[in-house]
Amino acid sequence: LTILSAILITTALSCSGGGGDDSTPPTGFTGTPPKGVNCETGICSFLGVQPKIAGGETCDDLNSPVVLLSLKDTTPRDYCSGVLISNSIVLTAAHCVPFEEEITVTTGRYKTTVSDRFIHPRYELISDSAGNLTDVIYDVAVLYLEDALPIKSFPLMYFEKASANDFGIAYGYGFDENGSLGQFKGGLIPITKIDNEHIYSDYTKGYCSNTCRGDSGGPLVGIKDLPDGTRKFGVIGITSIGNAGVACGDSEQTKYTNIQNDDIARFIRILAEDAKFN
Repeated sequence: LTILSAILITTALSCSGGGGDDSTPPTGFTGTPPKGVNCETGICSFLGVQPKIAGGETCDDLNSPVVLLSLKDTTPRDYCSGVLISNSIVLTAAHCVPFEEEITVTTGRYKTTVSDRFIHPRYELISDSAGNLTDVIYDVAVLYLEDALPIKSFPLMYFEKASANDFGIAYGYGFDENGSLGQFKGGLIPITKIDNEHIYSDYTKGYCSNTCRGDSGGPLVGIKDLPDGTRKFGVIGITSIGNAGVACGDSEQTKYTNIQNDDIARFIRILAEDAKFN
């Protein structure tokens, strides 16, 4: 649990008290939310689930493809999130996956365990000279479930590439702005930078949402409105790591594993042949 705790301490959806549409966006960010979506509404509908409360940030987890991962003999503080990419396969972060401990997967009224786990071979924790964790690369894992779940899986968005100044939607079961853990939430996330390994979001307090402890491994969903009037959406990233010491607050930069990276997409395709790529 050492690795797990080291990363999760900075990576729950901090929904900033109801979306904060009037607050200042991150420096240099000029994106416009997709039609029908803003910091408070339209978030749950992308998963085909209903909002539990006005504002649409807390979603009903009944039939949700976003799952809660928990380890045997551990505390709720070590929760992670993940997403079903087929009825029997979960995509999550590698740092959420211990080598031996039993992992329980829960969504709504369904619960099962993990039968096998695969971590990307290039997964690496990077530390500075003082031994402080500074980065994680190829932070992605594929989990096979003991039992298939009767829930519609979620597609991955690969062919329509995300870009800076897009918005994404992050989902997870982590801590919220009230310190509550284990509620399924979604939040609009400004994408401020993309490179081969990561998708970045810089959070300014009050402007839409941020991820935090417990959301690790959960999906970042990309949305593209195309010139022909159609819309593509799917998983583009996996919540990975935030700035040490900022604790999900103002000015934090969160990194999501970029699953539009060809090497990562290939890894997923090999292990999840029936996953849908948009």
